[in-house]
Amino acid sequence: MVDQKSCLIVGCGDIGTRLAKLLLSKGFAVWGVRRNSDLLPHGVNRIASDISVERTFSNWPVCDYVVYAIAASERTDEGYYQAYVKGLANLTTWLEKTKQNTRRLLYVSSSRVYHQQNDEWVTETSETLPLGLGQRLLEAEQLLAKSNLPSTIVRFSGIYGPGREYLVKQVKAGYGVVKSNDPYTNRIHQDDCAGVLAYLIEQDNQGVELAKCYNGVDHQPARLSDVVGWLASQLSIEPTLPLSRTSNSSKRCSNRLLLDLGYQFKYPDYKAGYQEIIDKGIYKNAPFPR
Repeated sequence: MVDQKSCLIVGCGDIGTRLAKLLLSKGFAVWGVRRNSDLLPHGVNRIASDISVERTFSNWPVCDYVVYAIAASERTDEGYYQAYVKGLANLTTWLEKTKQNTRRLLYVSSSRVYHQQNDEWVTETSETLPLGLGQRLLEAEQLLAKSNLPSTIVRFSGIYGPGREYLVKQVKAGYGVVKSNDPYTNRIHQDDCAGVLAYLIEQDNQGVELAKCYNGVDHQPARLSDVVGWLASQLSIEPTLPLSRTSNSSKRCSNRLLLDLGYQFKYPDYKAGYQEIIDKGIYKNAPFPR
């Protein structure tokens, strides 16, 4: 009889739920942790818990793999501290105290830990001197590195897909004029976020040695003006208003390490992912964000 592998997904929201479904299809036993566990899909063992409160861990199972995919409840320093630093500290302390034989912990981080802003190519070994909220993300990474747990960090950037169509809706409403600030942007479809995490677990389970960190981005960093220009063309829109939100950051994140491991993207560039959103009209039923 084949030993069934198991995975505990802490912060089983959108990405975590997609990952859970992939793992279930591969025969894994899956536990999902979120405040409202009623939102977890069929087949996932439900745990209602607040990661920032350590005493709630008592009913958590022993699992081969743990994925930490928390999203901060608010975009403030305190919100990021509670979600990424305190929450991860609570988790690693619990894993080490209970001496669980966890094969690997995957931590979902962000490209915000990179500070580069002059169109540089960025790899997993590039210097990290972030400002603002990125400091909390890096603090959590450093905390994990100091633990005794086998772990891998995945730094996602520009996650988009159904439910995350902000840019499409902006362009549809006429916001697509990029002025002097035209940064390079990096993206990944949310299906590939889950796909990357599942692939890393699969590779580790097969005995493949994983790197300490991977950039979770697609093949094509692109100028913001190129992305919105292409979207406008596909939507038959002539933008007349400036984009309401741009970034001072401009870097090109490399996914070479992930490709060398053998991961094959479902959506290799922004055109492939956004085209499906446009073709299916996914963005039409959601209100335009203000």
